[in-house]
Parts: sequence; C-alpha cells; structure tokens
Amino acid sequence: MKFFKNNYIISLEGIDGSGKTTQCKLLLDFLKKNNIKVRIIGRRFIFSTLISLFFSTDVIISDRYIHTLHIYLNHKGVKNKLVKKILNMFEKPKIVFHLDIDIKEAKKRIEKRGKRKEKYETTEGLRIFYNGYNKCFEKGNKVYKIYKINAKNKKQVIHKDISRITLNEIKKLKN
Repeated sequence: MKFFKNNYIISLEGIDGSGKTTQCKLLLDFLKKNNIKVRIIGRRFIFSTLISLFFSTDVIISDRYIHTLHIYLNHKGVKNKLVKKILNMFEKPKIVFHLDIDIKEAKKRIEKRGKRKEKYETTEGLRIFYNGYNKCFEKGNKVYKIYKINAKNKKQVIHKDISRITLNEIKKLKN
C-alpha cells in the first residue's frame, strides 16, 4: 500500500528553526491564489498523513517527510532494511526543498519562540538532524529534485525562490 499515490508532493526538510513551517504556510497561500488544490501535512506526521488520504488534492506540501523519518528511525537504531520498507510505503516527493541553516542560527530562532524546547531542539538534537540531512542530500537523487535553500535569508526571499521553483515544476508536469 502506498500513501498519497499519484499526488504531487513537495517536501520541506531542515532542522528545527530553519523556517519549514513558515514556508509551508506561505507556499500554501501562494498555490491557493494560483487555483491549485493544496493541503499541508506534517508536524504530527502519521496522523496528518492518514487524515490527508481522505481529501482530494492536487498538491501536498509536507512540513517534513520521508527524509526526516529516515534520519529519526536510523538515530533510534531501526535497521536499514526495515527503514527502507517503511519509507517505501510513501510516495516519493516530486520536489524537496532543503532549508539549510547552521545550528547556531537555528538555536537563536528557537530561543526567540519563547516556548519549551522539544527533545531535538538541543545542540545535540539539531546536530543529529543537520548531519543527517547533509548525508541524505549530498548525492542528489534521480527520482526527485532537491533544491538547497539558504534558510538564513529573509523569509520573503526564501518564499519567492520556493514559489518560483514550485510553479515552474508544476507547469512542466502539466506540459
């Protein structure tokens, strides 16, 4: 069984504090204004995945997706064969945006939130995912496109890049 079969999935990946949630919301609004049926999943990955199966949509924006799950499962010691079986249940994304930011800057952003830190928002937790993303994306991928985005830029600059790339990729698909 595959989740999201035949949907156009856009994944935003990056460590906590990189701006994924903000960019997902901005991209959602942008695509809706361009008359594209769109839905966001993420944060509570499994629950939102199951709920989204019941809605008709053209594009799914994922605030974290299979790359984060891969890094997390490997960190927890789940064997690679099992990880691959689990990840193969999910449709591959068409586009991955890797919001790249250094750990020091991410920690500043997390502190600004004024909320209690989650488990992986510590220096060590951020380092696990920072290294994991870099390892995942260093070789590129033949199935989907990976765009490395400098997440230190202002949110509107990042949004402009992500929106432009997304619209161009969706137009290619329709042609």
